[in-house]
Amino acid sequence: MEKLEKITQEQEAMIPIVRQEWLNLFYKNKGVLDKSLFDKQIAWLYKKYLNKKAPYVWYCDSPLMVQLVINIFNHNANLGANLGANLWDNLGANLINYFLPSYWGNVSDYGWTAFYDFIQKLNHFKYDYSDFDDFKLLLKSGVYDFVAFSSIVFVSSCPFEVHQEANTRIHNINGPAVRFKDGYDVYAIHGRILPSWIWTDKNKITKEQFIFAKNAEIRAGIYSVLGEKKIMEILDCKEIDKQCIQHQNGDIEIVKLYKTRELVQITNSLSNYLAWVKFICPSTGTEYLIACEPEHENAKEAAASLSIFDKSEYSFNFRT
Repeated sequence: MEKLEKITQEQEAMIPIVRQEWLNLFYKNKGVLDKSLFDKQIAWLYKKYLNKKAPYVWYCDSPLMVQLVINIFNHNANLGANLGANLWDNLGANLINYFLPSYWGNVSDYGWTAFYDFIQKLNHFKYDYSDFDDFKLLLKSGVYDFVAFSSIVFVSSCPFEVHQEANTRIHNINGPAVRFKDGYDVYAIHGRILPSWIWTDKNKITKEQFIFAKNAEIRAGIYSVLGEKKIMEILDCKEIDKQCIQHQNGDIEIVKLYKTRELVQITNSLSNYLAWVKFICPSTGTEYLIACEPEHENAKEAAASLSIFDKSEYSFNFRT
């Protein structure tokens, strides 16, 4: 087989096209699964590599429903009473057994498949790609994941909504980061999966829930979803100091320093007070709350600590 030393500019230009094709397969899927195509390709796979007849396919709209259906059959029990909010929030605590999904034929294969799809499109190597073509069709059916047994396959379609930040970690402070058609949602902040009550019950969250949350990730999630102003209200913060600042243009601005009245557990081993500086924009009247270190007692010094200057250099003369 002749070695490929380099690719042409035209071939290089294909790289983002192929990559985007496979990204679109997931992000533009919207939970649609081509059942006839999946039936055909899973039958090919069972016959080709297992020498078995085509399995029965049970279609589900989320990976959680896949697990629920298998458990219902596996234990011959009526789990209908458990299909409430707690079940959706905590898969591990409500399922009797967790069945491992397949290690192939799901969205985790998109990366390497896209790479070899590009190699195939170069049309350089003389190779029989027929099995690879069939495998690509399996993925292109829109399958998210599946659990396979000898004569039956439980398959999940893709989510219809996904929210991510720039580094592709799932993230959404306004609602579910991942949503499936059957109502199964995944809530996450910066890739950390968190309980849904932080979002769904955010108007009921109490001071005790925040302070005594079982770990720092829960507290960080509450803080992100509620925002600093609401957290200050919940924690009953007190005003420590205020300073009146006269700007060069004659505007007067009041800067205030707030702190919690009680120690808050920052990490599992560290507690401290929380503190914020409150600014009010002179021109628009918009309020800004910016977290600062809790050792400050002077509002202006606390504000200066948030800049690149020390307190002797800091000036509000050019703040507008």
